[in-house]
Amino acid sequence: MSFSVTNVGAFSIAECSDGTCNMNGAGMVGTFGLSDTLEEGESVGFEAFEWTALTQPVGDAAEDIPVTAFLTLAVGGGNLFFEAMGVMRGWSLSPSGTPAGGSLVWSPVSIPEGSPLRVVFDDFVVPAGVETAFVRSGITVTAVPSVVPLPGGIVLLVTALLGVFGLSHRRNFAAA
Repeated sequence: MSFSVTNVGAFSIAECSDGTCNMNGAGMVGTFGLSDTLEEGESVGFEAFEWTALTQPVGDAAEDIPVTAFLTLAVGGGNLFFEAMGVMRGWSLSPSGTPAGGSLVWSPVSIPEGSPLRVVFDDFVVPAGVETAFVRSGITVTAVPSVVPLPGGIVLLVTALLGVFGLSHRRNFAAA
């Protein structure tokens, strides 16, 4: 299953407890146009979002910041849209304005009906000693194994049984 990334984005969705959020989210520009081909059950992961520390104003306390992110994949002539909501828990900044702590936890992503791909927005913990003003989080894309739908499965089963019955009936007829 081949896909390519056509759109990606992230942002905070609510006011923080102190009235300002010390973070901004964005889709990574380098993610646009990324493409891959997966066999059934195969997965690929890549960085997709950048969470940037906002140095003004720097809050004194760690914040829990609700966020949302989305990804659009071009697959087989159409587009599939995946969206997740999450919370950046305990987001805090060092005196120098770099991320000092926090963890991002996402709610499960609903898979569009008929999608050949499953997308998981990866949870992460802000590593200690970050020297940049941002941290990145990723996405894992998995090719969903195809299944025979129930009506099709029943037709296959009935056809096979009729074939077996026909062979046994033919043998009995030839022996007589």
